[in-house]
Amino acid sequence: MSAKGAARAASVLRDTPCLCPFRNIWVYCVIVTRAASAKSRQAIRKARKQNPEAAVIITGCLPAGPSEESASLSENLIIVPEKNKLPDTLYTVLNRNNRQKSISASKPRSANKIKRKNDTDYQDFQFPDRFGPITQYTGQTRAFLKIQDGCDAHCTYCIIPKIRTRLWSKPADIILREARSLIDAGHPEIVLTGIFLGAWGRDTARRKRWDPAKPSQLPELIRRLAQIPRLSRLRLSSLEPADVTDELIKVYQKYPVLAPHLHLPLQSGSTHILKRMARQYTAEEYLQICEKLKTALDRPAVTTDIIVGFPGETDEDFEKTLEMCGLVNFAKIHVFPFSPRPNTPAARLTPQIPSKIIRQRADRLTQLDHQLQEKFRRQFIGETVEVILEQTRPPHGRCERYFRVDCSALEHKESFQKGQILHIPLTQ
Repeated sequence: MSAKGAARAASVLRDTPCLCPFRNIWVYCVIVTRAASAKSRQAIRKARKQNPEAAVIITGCLPAGPSEESASLSENLIIVPEKNKLPDTLYTVLNRNNRQKSISASKPRSANKIKRKNDTDYQDFQFPDRFGPITQYTGQTRAFLKIQDGCDAHCTYCIIPKIRTRLWSKPADIILREARSLIDAGHPEIVLTGIFLGAWGRDTARRKRWDPAKPSQLPELIRRLAQIPRLSRLRLSSLEPADVTDELIKVYQKYPVLAPHLHLPLQSGSTHILKRMARQYTAEEYLQICEKLKTALDRPAVTTDIIVGFPGETDEDFEKTLEMCGLVNFAKIHVFPFSPRPNTPAARLTPQIPSKIIRQRADRLTQLDHQLQEKFRRQFIGETVEVILEQTRPPHGRCERYFRVDCSALEHKESFQKGQILHIPLTQ
């Protein structure tokens, strides 16, 4: 399940009287990899088994993707391939369960056009602002603000470009309005999200097609967000390495509200493998960008994603990945063992790496990740870090560089509240 894509539809559930005698469940599925698709289907079956009387609604990538993956699911499901029709569906479900004719009478109509191509639904995504700004994320300290959707970069392991080919960018005035609403609701931290965040304001994610006379609009948007009063922390969910431009770095240098944490997916430390993945950078370019970041900012946390065992990855390629991790000194590595995704080019690439070797490489990289996390954290011992409490029992939260800080040893912890900002001397 993902709260990031759920906010707009969740507002319907929150703001509409619900008198139905059973729980409504919404499962939002993400299926970039084959393993993620399998886990999503497993979660759906579990939800149905645990709540046989509930209305289970499936949306996101799974129902919009290859039809054979959702064919095995129960028929007693509400399938919504087009995410922006989810609010309408929720209105219908609530109306059916609550017998409230007023909801049906006021239900907005969707004008989205749905096309069919190679068993894949996609949409002319216009995202009208029919329900007003996102107002809050109940129970969450960090609020996720989605500003971009869609990707046509066609990385060979990814199914997204076949599902959400058309790029969409939320208008800046709506973004700013939603950010203010989230701050008013008491969220001290906002995280900007998108499938290809750096393509905000553009109609393609392919950098070769970008007009060199039109620089990225993202730094200016971030600058405007960083100036909103009472915003304690602004974070970007993920950027492509080349999104880290000189202009973006200047914005980070000027506004302390920007968390010194950038998630830059590496995927592989081998340029040879990056080319097979159709990534838009080389290993050398990635390293140069990280070195520039560390020169410009005070010990920024650089976190990353790495795919282990991509087709054709030799022992030498994997050693280059390990070497790159040591050179960058990542603050956190998300390790993804490669799983061939049907209907992607990578599923047809050869040679496929044996699963035993993939597990061995994943274990080695995970061990290195633990070492690098500890190394990164230790350099801040004796300094004061800013922590936003995410839980009070036991009290803990994330600091500006995103590593978790345990606040259990502090005095007066009984009076702590979620979302509270603490300045804590780091002792271990």
